[in-house]
Amino acid sequence: MQRTSINDLVAKAKSEIEELSVEEVKGEMSEGTVTLVDIRDFRERLLEGTIPGAVSAPRGMIEWWFDPDSPYHKEEFTFDSRYVLFCSLGWRSALATFALKDLGFKNVAHLKQGFTGWVNANQTVEKVTSGEKWFNNHNDVKSSLEISKNSSIHMRFEDTKFACIDFETTGFSPKSSRAIELAIVGIQHGEIGDSWTSLLNPGPDCDMGAEHIHGINSNWVSDAPTFSDVAGDIYARLDGSVIVAHNVSFDLGFLYAEMDRCGCLPRGLLFPNWDSRKASVYAPMTPPTRKLSDVTDAFGIDIANAHQALDDTYAVAEIVAPITPRVGDDILFDNLFSSPGQPEPSGLFKLRPR
Repeated sequence: MQRTSINDLVAKAKSEIEELSVEEVKGEMSEGTVTLVDIRDFRERLLEGTIPGAVSAPRGMIEWWFDPDSPYHKEEFTFDSRYVLFCSLGWRSALATFALKDLGFKNVAHLKQGFTGWVNANQTVEKVTSGEKWFNNHNDVKSSLEISKNSSIHMRFEDTKFACIDFETTGFSPKSSRAIELAIVGIQHGEIGDSWTSLLNPGPDCDMGAEHIHGINSNWVSDAPTFSDVAGDIYARLDGSVIVAHNVSFDLGFLYAEMDRCGCLPRGLLFPNWDSRKASVYAPMTPPTRKLSDVTDAFGIDIANAHQALDDTYAVAEIVAPITPRVGDDILFDNLFSSPGQPEPSGLFKLRPR
């Protein structure tokens, strides 16, 4: 079977959709009858700005947010409105516009020259600031964007930013059990950085599972934020990092399930990760098993309160720290986690009582 290239897909889309010039878009804007939709990555928007008045709908969520049959549908997107989509050069927006036509949106077009054409035509650009607090400076935004766009970059372990995570849960299955506590600890260059943790409200009448292990009771979580409340805070903490956990498939399973459950998991979103159990080969003595308690013992690390998310996460970070200068080129990473940019961080959290 003959392969269809991305160039073929874009050409086909362009042949079947309405393409507008910068002047034509300006004309529709002046009439006040159009909604401009910026489908670029949120870091592109932070770095370059946007067309004044445009709403953000990342490419990975277009179909999900527009289609009224989608569990993630946003009510502001309706069949009877006029939409003009744009990306950087008009390629992603061509495919997205074509997809919306397939979904039944008849009054949709895209900016042929993209945002680049808008800027080159010396049109007004609106600054985007809503995500600035996620980065230390303008260069951080640029580097994060460049890394995510170039998967051929091989980052050495010692240069990689890690986000260590640990969930406390009501059981072992992400499908039937719920997350009730999460902690995230950042680490880079072997130096442990900021941390975040919160109890999580799994909803009323949820069986709390093995309370004698995790120590969390239903009264503690009754006024804690839900996972949906803090999904944006979690994405902000993970962005630009490789996710690390001890038995990472367990924690990623709950991360996927909870994000999906609250409608915050875009299609195709990837979570680059590394399992700290692999650090056992760098321990001063060989641990009898790769359990967290055995690996920490092998490194001489004390876990103050086992099965408390923040303490377990700090233990993982303290495993990563001493091996950082020793790994060299043994472990290389091609990708970092790229946040979808939505929802916005809420700033909510609740700490477990001490």
